[in-house]
Amino acid sequence: MKLILVLFVVSVLASGFLAFGCVQPQPEIGQNDSASDLELENQTASYNSTSIESPETEPTGTGNGTGSVNVSVDGNEPIDNTTETTENEAAVPPIEHWILENGTRIAEGVSPSLINVDGKVVLYYTGMGGIFRTSSDDGINFDTPVKAMDQASNSAIIQLRNGGYRMIYNDMSTPPKPGERHPSSQYFLSAYSGDGLNWEKESGTRFRSMGAPDYDTLSVPSVIDIGNGTIRMYFVGDMYAIDYGREGNNIRSAISTDEGLIWVREPGERISGDSMDPAIVKIGDYYRMYYTVTDFELDMQEVYSAISQDGLGFIKEGVVLESPGPGQRFMDPEFMEFEGVRRMYISLATGMGQSEQTQIISAVLNEN
Repeated sequence: MKLILVLFVVSVLASGFLAFGCVQPQPEIGQNDSASDLELENQTASYNSTSIESPETEPTGTGNGTGSVNVSVDGNEPIDNTTETTENEAAVPPIEHWILENGTRIAEGVSPSLINVDGKVVLYYTGMGGIFRTSSDDGINFDTPVKAMDQASNSAIIQLRNGGYRMIYNDMSTPPKPGERHPSSQYFLSAYSGDGLNWEKESGTRFRSMGAPDYDTLSVPSVIDIGNGTIRMYFVGDMYAIDYGREGNNIRSAISTDEGLIWVREPGERISGDSMDPAIVKIGDYYRMYYTVTDFELDMQEVYSAISQDGLGFIKEGVVLESPGPGQRFMDPEFMEFEGVRRMYISLATGMGQSEQTQIISAVLNEN
C-alpha cells in the first residue's frame, strides 16, 4: 500500500528536484481538465458485474468437484482450491504461499512496478522526491537508482502496441491544504516512454476521484491487458475513509480501450473491506489479485489473495505472505517472472510518521 503517511513525507521532500532524462515530446494527447473531459474520466460501465460462475468452488470453501455456483462480487469467505475438475472445466489455481528471500532489493522506497527491457529487470519505485528507476541482470542485485520522474508516486506501467510504454501515476506537485486530503490521491496522470527508461509527462488527467463514492481518494493503480484491446486498472478507493464514518480501503476498477488515455469506471467494488495495494496477474484461465490487509491493533500488514474468472467478481483466498511480526507492514506487492523464476517484490515498512523506514524486498513461491 502507499500509506497516506508515506505520501505526506514524499510530498514534503519532493520540491526542488528535476526529472531524469526525457524522450522527444510526443504529440499532445489525452484530455485536458475541461467539463467534458471530466465526464469521460468518470464514465461508468453499464453492464452488470454482480456475480461470476466459479466451477468447483463453494463460497464457504467446501467445493464439491462438480457444477458451479454464483458467487457475490463481495464474497468474503476463503475457498478450497484443491478440488478436481471435470474434462471441460478450467482448473482453479491452487492457493499460493510465499516465502521471503534474503537481503534487500532497494534500501529506501515503496510502490515497486516492473518491466523487462532488453533482457533486464527494470524496477520503478517511489522514493523521496519522485519515482526512481533501477535495473538488474538477475532480479536480485540492482544498480544505483536514478530519478525517472519528479513529483510523482505510485506507478503502474502499460506496454503499448507501438513498443512504447505508458505510466499511470499519482501527482505529487500540489501540497495539501491544512485539514484536507492530499490532492495527489484524488487523480491519476500519465507519462510516455519510447524505451521504458526515459519519460515525458502527458497533458491532461487520466482518471479522477468521483468525490463521495471514493471519498476524494484513489491511489495504488495496477493494470493488466485483458485482450481485445482493453486494459483493466485496479485501484484503491476511499483510502482510510474511517474519518467519514465508514470502513474504507476498497479496491475498484476501470477499463480503457485506447491504451490508458481514457478510463471508464466499472460499477461496484472488486474487493471490499480494508483492502489495499492491488496487484493483478493472470494464471491460466483465472485472475488472481494480491492485496494487503492491516491489523491495526498489532500494527501489521499482510498480503492476501483472491481468485476470479472474469476479473470482476473475486473470492477471497486468505493470507499468502505473513508479516514477520508486530510493527512490520507489507505493502505494494508486484510481480515479475524472469529467467524462469516468479518473484513478488514487496515494500516493508516499520515505524510511523517521520520515523517510518521503508525498503523493497522480494519473495518466491513456497513449493513445499
